[in-house]
Amino acid sequence: MYNSSEGKLLHPHKPKNDFANLSVKISEHLHWTFAVIHYVARVHSVCPHGAFCLLENHATANGVEYAHLVARALSSNNKLMNKLEWYWGMTRRTLNLDTCYNVFPCSSGLHASHDASEWGLLPSDDIVMQYHDSLTKLHSHFLAERTDFHKIPNGHFLYRFLPLRNMEIATITRYLHIPTAEDPSLRPEDLVNYFFPFNSIPPLKSHIHPKFAIFELGLQVSHLPLDEYCSLLITTPILSSVLDIYYAWTRTPPTRFLEDSVQPAVTLSGSKCPGYDKTICGWSQYTGSLYRSKDKNKFYPTGWRDSFSKNDWS
Repeated sequence: MYNSSEGKLLHPHKPKNDFANLSVKISEHLHWTFAVIHYVARVHSVCPHGAFCLLENHATANGVEYAHLVARALSSNNKLMNKLEWYWGMTRRTLNLDTCYNVFPCSSGLHASHDASEWGLLPSDDIVMQYHDSLTKLHSHFLAERTDFHKIPNGHFLYRFLPLRNMEIATITRYLHIPTAEDPSLRPEDLVNYFFPFNSIPPLKSHIHPKFAIFELGLQVSHLPLDEYCSLLITTPILSSVLDIYYAWTRTPPTRFLEDSVQPAVTLSGSKCPGYDKTICGWSQYTGSLYRSKDKNKFYPTGWRDSFSKNDWS
């Protein structure tokens, strides 16, 4: 057999790549699969609705995926990560967007529409105001101080589903009853349909930490056209406070915080999830729990970025 690209004769029964390379690829795939299994288990361990979609309340067998509220792609935006780490009172290079407190079960359709910035999760007014009250007003602006960051413990919080754009013709179907082995039938009264503007959707209980929800919603709202933002303010005035917080958290931090220094490897940015075991082979590197590299292209371990995107986990 002749390889024209290399000008070499190849043995007809000998593959070009030896079994060693195949073994490495299989090992990496198993390594990644093992990590994902534990990653999902960690989300389930803190999620009040387990493996069920936050909005539609159906299980993984019906197309539930695991969505990042704050897009994990932002991890490579070092300027932004530095800002959040400073104002959230964290050590530099320790913010982990793969934490289970930023990931939730969601149907594939709603996952896609969320990634397209079509909706967000709004924390209850009292949670928003706890963060807003920690800001300092200077003229017409609000400023955040690292030492004044309001630290809310992990737990379960109530959220309002907030449509932002392109949701006028969307329908959300929520299961009120989940078929079981004992009662496998599904009746019309077991489902309820919600339509724009989705005001009748009940408060959603989630383990998502409100600091992620406020930042993510502020990011989306800050990019809305002025007329759309003003329309939202009429029905949801608390968004003004959300934007105040977002802008305060995204100001440039002090220069001294931006000086590069080698940080030790960390676990989960101060938000360690139940069941985490640093002895699990390869787990720390696959959760992104190592500090951010100075080289942004080295933030993700080899093979992780492509494998993750192929499975629509971004």
